[in-house]
Amino acid sequence: MRQASALSPVFAVLGRGLHAHYDDIAKQPLPERWVDLINYLNNKEQALRRAQHWLDRAEEARLQAADMTDPETRREMLKIAAEYQRLAQHAENCGRPY
Repeated sequence: MRQASALSPVFAVLGRGLHAHYDDIAKQPLPERWVDLINYLNNKEQALRRAQHWLDRAEEARLQAADMTDPETRREMLKIAAEYQRLAQHAENCGRPY
């Protein structure tokens, strides 16, 4: 059996070859389908974050409305909450595929 020191030059040559091959592969552009998938996932994530933002605002508005004693002011705050909810739905729909 060969000693490890005798195999070192072989491993070095193999390592350089593998690194060169990897570098060539890494320089290739991503397939168009992959790029489309990455963009779709990024857009969906952003849309879900926007939707959650508006859902949070809607919940805050509903909580504020619950503490209000004036019926007209409460009604207006609930309208604002409904609009925030509508914005959340719109943001969520923007993240869906066509």
